[in-house]
Amino acid sequence: MCIIVYKPNTSNFPKKDILKNCFSNNDDGAGYMYAVNGKVIIRKGFMKFKEFWDDLGKTRKKYGDNIPCVMHFRISTQAGINPTITHPYPVSDRLDDLRQLRSVADVGVAHNGIIDFTSDYKALDRNDTMSFVLDYLSLIADRKDWYTDASKRKLIANLIGVHNKLAILSGDGHCELIGDFISDTDGCMYSNYSYTIDYSRAKSFPAITEKDWEDYYGHEWDDMIDDDYIKYENMWNEKDNVYDFTKETCPYTVYGDCSWCCDCRRCKECNMYLTV
Repeated sequence: MCIIVYKPNTSNFPKKDILKNCFSNNDDGAGYMYAVNGKVIIRKGFMKFKEFWDDLGKTRKKYGDNIPCVMHFRISTQAGINPTITHPYPVSDRLDDLRQLRSVADVGVAHNGIIDFTSDYKALDRNDTMSFVLDYLSLIADRKDWYTDASKRKLIANLIGVHNKLAILSGDGHCELIGDFISDTDGCMYSNYSYTIDYSRAKSFPAITEKDWEDYYGHEWDDMIDDDYIKYENMWNEKDNVYDFTKETCPYTVYGDCSWCCDCRRCKECNMYLTV
C-alpha cells in the first residue's frame, strides 16, 4: 500500500491520529523530508510510530509548521523490512546515498505504488523505487529546476504508470506531485485513503461491511464491485492476521491486477504485500 502525505508550507501538519492511522495501515517504516534554507532534509527509518512522531515534533519545534513537508509510510513489497529501505530518498545515482537514514539533498522523492519495470523481488539492498531513482530519475535530473519541466513530468508519469504516485520536493520548497492525490480539508494531500481509517480497529472486524468500504475508499460499494460476487463474511483470518482472499475472491483482481489492492495488505494467493 504505502501512503504519501504532503503538507504545504501554508497548512498545518495533520493531526496525530491521522498520522497514526497512516502508520498503522503502512507499518513497515516511516520517514519524512522538508525544505529549509535551500536544501531538502531527509529523516527516515522510523520503525515505530512514537519514534516518528517524536522526531517530527523536534523538527516542528525548531522550524515551526511553516515548512513544506512530505511524509511517507511504507508497506514492504521488495527488499524486506529494513530502516534503510524506507522513504524518502535523495535524487542521486549512488545507492549509499539512498540508504542513509539522515541526509541533505537538493531534491528528494517519495513513492507510492509498484514500478513494474524496475522491480526485482530477489534484491535485498534496494526496492523498485530506489532502482528507479538510481537508473532513471537521476538521469532525468540533468539541470536545475528539472522537476518543473512539463515534458520531464510527462516522461516520469509515463515511465511509472498510471497507478503510481510520486512526491518530488526541492530545496526551494517546491513540491511536484505526480499521480492522483486526495486534497483533504486539512490542506494536506494524501496519495490514498489509508489515512482515514484506524486499521488496528478494522482488523478486529469479522468482515468488511458496506459502510466500512464506503468510509475507507470514499465511493459507493456498488460502484466498485457487485457484492453478490464478493462475499466478505468470515474472510478475516485472525490467526494469520490476513484476509483469506485469493485471486478469485480478492475484489481488486476484478480489474485483473493485484496492485490495485488498498486494503487487505497481504494476498493469500501470492503471499506478498499488495500496494496501490
